Amino acid sequence: IRAKGWKEDEDRAKGTVPPDDAFAAALHLRSLTAQDTVEQLAELLALNRPDSAESFIEHAEKSGKPGTLLLLDALDEAETPGAIGLRVIRPLARVGWRIIVATRRSAAARGTDDLIALLASSGTVRDLDAEPQTHYDIKAYVCERLRNGNSPQLNGNPSLIESASEKIAERASGKFLYARIATSNLLRCVDEITEKTFDALLGNGQDIGDVFQQDLKMLD
Repeated sequence: IRAKGWKEDEDRAKGTVPPDDAFAAALHLRSLTAQDTVEQLAELLALNRPDSAESFIEHAEKSGKPGTLLLLDALDEAETPGAIGLRVIRPLARVGWRIIVATRRSAAARGTDDLIALLASSGTVRDLDAEPQTHYDIKAYVCERLRNGNSPQLNGNPSLIESASEKIAERASGKFLYARIATSNLLRCVDEITEKTFDALLGNGQDIGDVFQQDLKMLD
């Protein structure tokens, strides 16, 4: 699967695209329990279905494959993120498997207030919200979408596109979802876009709920 508009050759030249076989398995954790996680990992790795998370870890330890690389996405969206961290991720790290985990910090609604603290002792933390490069990455994403969005309000107005991209990146404060929705709002706008209309289109900034409500209004 390739995202529309993705300049793959440019990214590969920068060394930011992993080889197709870089990961032994990649799994999205939304709505999964610890048992679901090990069962799906076992299927992806062509292993026998484990009776428990502990039996999966035991097999991993005896497999003689230290350094096995996994990608686990959306830990905060799992059904039991704390259990997955404690019973799957940390034990796998202890037996030498390498795991890239993508997650928001908190999953308080699912019983774990700080997933970063839960996992920090087992690896290295990269907080994208706090990295300066994230601002520029979001701005570049927004700018690319606005340039190619066929908006009659934005086409042929590079200074407005630049200004809008900077405003959205600044208000996003590292939150890609905010940037994505706010950009869609701009592209859907049928009225003239000016500096004065940005606030109405983009919401109050940093509040995903606010900009999402604006998105719903524009769909009505």
